[in-house]
Amino acid sequence: MNNDILQNIFYALSNRELASITIIGVFSIYFMSFKSIRQGTFQIIKTILSPKIIIPYSLQILCIIFAYYILHLVGMWRTEYLKDVIYYSVAAFPLLWQVIKFSSQQDFSNLLLKQVKFSALMSAYLNIYTFGYIVELVLQTFFVVSVFITLEIQRNQKNVSSIKLLGCIDKSKVILGIGIFIFVLYKTLTQSTILTMEVFLQSVALPIILTIAIIPYLYLVTIYSTYEVWFVRLYWSVGKNKEECKLRKKILFHACGLNLHKIRFFEKHIKLFMLESNTEFTSAVQQCNIDYRAILR
Repeated sequence: MNNDILQNIFYALSNRELASITIIGVFSIYFMSFKSIRQGTFQIIKTILSPKIIIPYSLQILCIIFAYYILHLVGMWRTEYLKDVIYYSVAAFPLLWQVIKFSSQQDFSNLLLKQVKFSALMSAYLNIYTFGYIVELVLQTFFVVSVFITLEIQRNQKNVSSIKLLGCIDKSKVILGIGIFIFVLYKTLTQSTILTMEVFLQSVALPIILTIAIIPYLYLVTIYSTYEVWFVRLYWSVGKNKEECKLRKKILFHACGLNLHKIRFFEKHIKLFMLESNTEFTSAVQQCNIDYRAILR
């Protein structure tokens, strides 16, 4: 059973994806030959596997798996989509750490919109018409090497010839990119059957569905992290008195609830270290509540 799934995933990989895997593998082997890079990589892996990171990310993966289970129930699941799950799961990893600093629902919405656009475009790129394996390998190698050359020239702009070379590389990438786009678009429109077009559209719609599925979880992570930072300050403001801290937490949560914008507003305007008694604290919360309602009018 597992072998069949793995075979289906392998056969579902396009020449473009196989070429990308080959290039990533070659460059990984090359860079890992340097001791300093190996040590840095191991440290990054160790950090990622720490409970503070791996647990929230695992919960996010569970949300994605649940979304795929729903797709399976409604008949939209295909084994080939499993590779898209992996791509999306990796691409969505940074979202956990970006949402923590948000101050309003608008920031949250803007990031998710960018994620949908990026994931949909990436899915379209991976599932649209592809060239043969060798051609894909050559094209991708050219683009990757040109990026490294460009970065090196920009880092050491010492002579005119280097600047001219940079200009030639940029023009070559633009011309080649436009040519490939036109050719691929032509092939896609003329050679795609109704079935393949349906599968293509579903694969593009997949990131949108997955983003919608993880929105509630990401929002809760944002709320939790915001309260957590705020409550640490609250704990120190009451002289580490746990009972008093617990009481003030209840007051704040009752006033703000799950409204991210309101939490940020209260966090900014309530001076925790200037409120000694619970009466003063309650009055400050009530006044802040009145001020918040006033700005919404």
